[in-house]
Amino acid sequence: MGVPSNVLKYIVLVALCALLTIMASNAAVGIYMTYALPIVFSIFYYDKKLTLQTSIFSYLFLVLSLFLRSKGVQQVEFDTNFTWFVSRSVGFLIENIVMALVCVKIAEGARKVLESLNTTQKIAVLVEECNHASTELRAETVSFKENIAEFRSTNEQITMAAEQTLLDCDGNEQLAMELNQETRTALANAEHIREQSNQMVGIAGDTYEKLGEYITYMTDTAASMEKMRETATDTESSIDRLQNAMDEVSEFAQTIESITAQTNLLALNASIEAARAGEHGKGFAVVAEEVRVLAEDSKTASESIKGIIGNIGELLEKVQDANKRNVTSIEEGLSQIDGARQEAEQIGKMQTDSRKMAMQVLEACEETENFAHKLGDTSERMQELVASLREQTGHVVEQGKSQKTVSDKAENAFLRVEDVADRLVHIAGDG
Repeated sequence: MGVPSNVLKYIVLVALCALLTIMASNAAVGIYMTYALPIVFSIFYYDKKLTLQTSIFSYLFLVLSLFLRSKGVQQVEFDTNFTWFVSRSVGFLIENIVMALVCVKIAEGARKVLESLNTTQKIAVLVEECNHASTELRAETVSFKENIAEFRSTNEQITMAAEQTLLDCDGNEQLAMELNQETRTALANAEHIREQSNQMVGIAGDTYEKLGEYITYMTDTAASMEKMRETATDTESSIDRLQNAMDEVSEFAQTIESITAQTNLLALNASIEAARAGEHGKGFAVVAEEVRVLAEDSKTASESIKGIIGNIGELLEKVQDANKRNVTSIEEGLSQIDGARQEAEQIGKMQTDSRKMAMQVLEACEETENFAHKLGDTSERMQELVASLREQTGHVVEQGKSQKTVSDKAENAFLRVEDVADRLVHIAGDG
């Protein structure tokens, strides 16, 4: 190529430093710990000045990579990115100084050993060792290139998985929104059911209270009807006694009628005897006439009494029948009232059970409402987490694309390093 070897070695070392800087500046790659590779590589030139200069160049490129990387570092142990940058720079400075001193001593010792090799055989052995080292360097470069290719393939898979995750996040975000909406609807329904349950509890309480009043009213009515039945029973007893008395009066009227008939017969006999007596029997005839008239009046009165007693008997029978019907109606009414009271008590029990069930429904609605509130909060947090995951996944996709770019650059750089290693092998072979 016509490039002097002194210039070529600087080009190789600076290119290696630049490659490591590009790779170390990206947080996704982060191989800045290999900053010692240029220093170690410079030892093979057996020039302690070059090794010292390489350590300085390597540290400067390392500081540059740390500065570029500090822009995107998520801080955990430091307050600011600049503090992280300073702490890392100081730490690597100490390591770089120690490694530079060691490598300079090794280069100086190797230089002395090389200078002490004044025979052709020793130089040939040294050239063979250099050739072997260059071959190993080329093999390591090829292996590193394969690792870069594998890293790029893995990175592509990660990027594809991240893109699929991004699509899944979109679906999960839509699902979270629908869940949030359904939760709000369930919450509104639970509130409506709770209001209806409150009304049911109030209505059940009022109904139970009214049923209690109704049962009390029916109990009082039953007591009153029981008294009416007792009164009707007493009335029936009184009617029976009155009927017995009327029967006695009727018998007495029959007796009067019989006495009246006998009196009429006696008056007739007296009139006949008075007629026989003639003038002396006129006074007795007047008395006999009066007795006959009295007997007729008694008969008329007796017949009137019998008629009155008959009418009274008919009325008593009607009253007795009506009283019996009243007693029957009262007994039926008492039976119906007792049945209605039992039904009312059963309804009251059912209302009590209904009120308890309404209270249970109310408590369940309150628990459902609380759960709906918690579920709504959870769905909102889930929606926020999905949005955050979507954002982070987007960053992963972008970083994956950035890593692909970096890996492409790294692969190109290692191709150049491989070319340099081939030239070193060729130079060592010519030597």
